[in-house]
Amino acid sequence: MRSNSLPVLPHEHKSARKFQRMNASVLHPPNGWSFSDKVIGDVVQRVRASPDIATPSVATAWEHTRVPQFQSAGWTTPHQVKITHVGRQAAEAVNGRTDSKPQVLPVKVHKTSMSEPLANNKSEALFETRTKSNVSVADLIAMGQESLREARRQNQRRYRKKQHDNMVGLEKETSQLQAEINQLEDQRRALAATVPEGACIWSVAIEYFLLFQHGLREQQSAQHPSPPSDVAQGKETCSAQVNFLRSRLAPDVILNDGRGVDAAIYCWRRISFWFEDFQLELEHLHKGGPNVLLATTITSFTITERTLRNVFPGIWNERESAVGAPLVDKLLRQRIVMRGTTRFEWDSSRRRVSSVIAQSDLMTPMLRLLGSLKDVEQVFGNAIISPDFRWRMPS
Repeated sequence: MRSNSLPVLPHEHKSARKFQRMNASVLHPPNGWSFSDKVIGDVVQRVRASPDIATPSVATAWEHTRVPQFQSAGWTTPHQVKITHVGRQAAEAVNGRTDSKPQVLPVKVHKTSMSEPLANNKSEALFETRTKSNVSVADLIAMGQESLREARRQNQRRYRKKQHDNMVGLEKETSQLQAEINQLEDQRRALAATVPEGACIWSVAIEYFLLFQHGLREQQSAQHPSPPSDVAQGKETCSAQVNFLRSRLAPDVILNDGRGVDAAIYCWRRISFWFEDFQLELEHLHKGGPNVLLATTITSFTITERTLRNVFPGIWNERESAVGAPLVDKLLRQRIVMRGTTRFEWDSSRRRVSSVIAQSDLMTPMLRLLGSLKDVEQVFGNAIISPDFRWRMPS
């Protein structure tokens, strides 16, 4: 029986055997049978491995990934293409030549310097930096202006608060003064209500404290001036005070340190001249017996060099010594406030005051200032005034 297969030619057996040998060798590719001898012979060995086409450089990739926002309309995208070797088939396609010699053809492209996109990149970065700087400066200016406005608002609030506090303080002081005025008015009305009709001792006592609440008011004589140390002569006293003493006191009135109206004037002169800022305040007035009135008083004054020199000559003369200097320093420019009483006796037959005896507690404020009884004794040792604020006769 004849086979349906075609007869095998002798050269086909040769090719089949060759194919089997090639498949068995690692030096031959599996499809090496498909290459003709002409193709294999025309292969040209390259100097270096490179692709058969031109590849764009980094500039092209940069151009595609980022386009500057400040690009102008006439600006062209820069390209820089590597010039590589072109294979034979590509060369034939470009030049239309089919000769067997391999050729290397340059690819003509428009060359642009790489410095241009770098410069543009720097310009963009500089622009962004300046923009951020401008924004930061604007923010700082705005913050500074806001701080100034806030400082002005704070100053205005402090000024308004200060004005309000001053107004509140003035209103408070006004209320206190008004309360004191009302209190004094009540005292005056109470004293006036307690004075019986026809009994002049009450009115005399009240008028006495009203006239002498700041001591004896004197004026320097224009025709016969006298030195300040002379308190007995050379000064004209207030006519109202002198007239009161001569009309309301008996000619032989009894005083702390003598008798008569002239002794009373001399006493008030010394008090007013030697004690600075003298004040005598009537606190209470009541009846102490038949034809007797008792007044409770508060007396205050300031100790000056004149006070120490004339009233306390003992410590003043020792002001340079180790004993007197500390005492002078403790007393100088100090304000003395002392409580006391004044006793008025009335002569109903002559309808005048027959006796005015006053005393005050000078011991307590002195002890408070000096701190020890020994120092108090040192101060009053050679003083012309006693601890109960009475004048002493010179020894």
